[in-house]
Amino acid sequence: MIMTLLAEQQNVASALDTVLIILGVAILLVASAVATLVYFHIQKVKGTHAQNETIGVLKIVAAALVLLAIVMSVGIFGARFKAKEVVNAAIQSDNGKKHRTFKTVSTPSSLSHNVGSIQTNIEQDKQIAQTVAVTASAEVTPVESAPPHSVVEISGEQLFKNNCGACHKADGTGNVGLAPSVRNRDFLAIASDEFISKTIFNGRAGTAMIPRPDLSSTQVASIITWLRSLEVKTPVNIKVDNTKTITGDAEAGHLQYTLFCSSCHGPNGEGYSAGGSGPGIGLPGFINTASDDYIMQTIKHGRIGTAMMGFDGATGLANLNETDMANIISFLKVKGGQLETPKHKVVAADVKPDAAKGLRLYNANCMACHQKDGLGKAGLAPSIRNRDFLAIASDAFIEKTITQGRAGTAMIPRADLAGEQVSHIIAYLRSVEVAVPVDITVDDHWKASGNKDSGKAKYVQYCGACHGQNGEGYNSGGAGPAIGLAGFLNVASDDFIRQTVKLGRIGTAMMSFDGAKGLAHLNESDIGDVIVYLRSLVDPGVAKAKTDSDDQVGGNAVEGQKTFLMNCGACHQPDGSGRPGMAPSIRNRDFLAIASDDFIKKTIKNGRVGTTMVARPDLSEKQVSDIIAFLRSLKIDNPVNITVDINKKIDGNAEMGAKRFAQHCAACHGPKGEGYVAGVPGPGIGRKGFLDVACDDYILQTVKQGRIGTAMMPFSGAKGLANLTDDEIGDIISYLRGLN
Repeated sequence: MIMTLLAEQQNVASALDTVLIILGVAILLVASAVATLVYFHIQKVKGTHAQNETIGVLKIVAAALVLLAIVMSVGIFGARFKAKEVVNAAIQSDNGKKHRTFKTVSTPSSLSHNVGSIQTNIEQDKQIAQTVAVTASAEVTPVESAPPHSVVEISGEQLFKNNCGACHKADGTGNVGLAPSVRNRDFLAIASDEFISKTIFNGRAGTAMIPRPDLSSTQVASIITWLRSLEVKTPVNIKVDNTKTITGDAEAGHLQYTLFCSSCHGPNGEGYSAGGSGPGIGLPGFINTASDDYIMQTIKHGRIGTAMMGFDGATGLANLNETDMANIISFLKVKGGQLETPKHKVVAADVKPDAAKGLRLYNANCMACHQKDGLGKAGLAPSIRNRDFLAIASDAFIEKTITQGRAGTAMIPRADLAGEQVSHIIAYLRSVEVAVPVDITVDDHWKASGNKDSGKAKYVQYCGACHGQNGEGYNSGGAGPAIGLAGFLNVASDDFIRQTVKLGRIGTAMMSFDGAKGLAHLNESDIGDVIVYLRSLVDPGVAKAKTDSDDQVGGNAVEGQKTFLMNCGACHQPDGSGRPGMAPSIRNRDFLAIASDDFIKKTIKNGRVGTTMVARPDLSEKQVSDIIAFLRSLKIDNPVNITVDINKKIDGNAEMGAKRFAQHCAACHGPKGEGYVAGVPGPGIGRKGFLDVACDDYILQTVKQGRIGTAMMPFSGAKGLANLTDDEIGDIISYLRGLN
């Protein structure tokens, strides 16, 4: 359409120019001829009164002809420029962009000035036509060859900031542990436009990179064009054969992957979800998009300026040859992310246990405390994927521990997990490879007998240093779990404890206490004494009763820090700074300025349904107050004062809010605000657990203020990620409220 209008404009301009010149010359000739005739006639007829009257008439006729010539010339000029303006306006309307308009030239004061104006405007027409033609060609040129500073660049940059910047940063340099650099020289040299397009449209399942079918092909093309336009120092030219199929030894690749790749990308390529600093290169979302040669070239060249160094050549992190790389690629394609088949039958007869599902459930619900691969963390949670633990603990024991929790510890009841989910988790725990397996039979009906006082002495000597002087475990600052609390003693049989003392926990500080290689050679009678002492510490059927002081409200920051570390630190980190994809920062300046004590208290007590933030009714009022006092005591740089009106009700347009949420919020909080369960780095702000606690003004102030030091930037003001008005934020709030 644009090119047709341009052709029509040029044709109209040329025709008008030709007509104008011909008419102008004709009028000039006629006017000159008449003027000449009048002059000679006047000279011949001078003298009589009648002759003088004739001369007067001729003068009037000559003047009229000259005036007519001027009027016709002005009219023709005006018609010509009016026609040009109409054509130009049509071009603007069709193109949708602001181009320069044709200027209307002032009425000429003389004929010679008109002739000069004709030439000037012809040159202007040519320049304008060339400008519009260049713009039009930039719009229809394929993305690969679009000029680096075309009109598309600006819109592409803004699209990237709005839709990608929160994770990949506004300049595309990425966030370690969250999103890779996509403006990287080597990435842009290896990744084709099709690869980037597919990644945007399809997302990366299991990561924060959600599918973006809401972006049009034109918008994605604009983003790619902007990325390609970024200045790159020392550019490289890397050819990738996307049709090339690479085969290797997957078993050998597993070993090489473990040696060279797993520390950043996770043991099976899970990436950030495994706590790694690199993306999930073993996930289907990546494997299904990346060609074999794409992976090969990435291993060879690395990613300049990042921790991903090249693995090829003398300067490489390791001089891998192409066979080594082929082996790794085969492992990623064949074995990446897979786990061994469970070796034990799980108790749930109506459900087929699935270790792969169990891994996902474990990562979402247990890993924060028990760590990746169930290795545990001294002072926080024991190893539960341990050879000796799994040999001694029955499926029923593990199931009871999960569903009933351990009273007085951070191991709270997880009745919200369905029976089949627990079965999957157990299957995952059982799937661990054991180099030297042991076979231990536990008699749950065996009862220990012994001397309580003798048992106490032995306990203090051999067990108290790790498990606490009264078996309180981590509460006392010990490295071992609480074996003197009702939560443990209600589940563990006497023989479970006996076999644990005798065998220990391989690979942990819990060594065996039996035989020549034991930490101490305790006999059966000694172990019986210890068990009797433990049973005496608490009535197995009753948890520790609350004291009056437990319900006192008046926070103690020192006690609060201890309670926080034991109950909250695993997810929110010991300093409360949070962890993307798991738990938000709650020591954050903006959070503490916006969240009231009551908001924090309700969140702790009620939890967040559908997240790992489960309800904690077991914590007393005083313990919760202590935690809040601890958070409030933390040093804050540049404090802010924000007033939240809990009674304020915001009524917006939910339909518009859905669009704005998809554009500005979904990338971090999930397509419908599901949060971490959607594989995104932000919490579930669309969930009932959050919306029941957060008032409208809390959400409004959070969107406006952001969370300093986190990926949650403000969305208000000139420095905001997007300058949203209160009404636009109100639309988003109405959309969120409509989700529940």
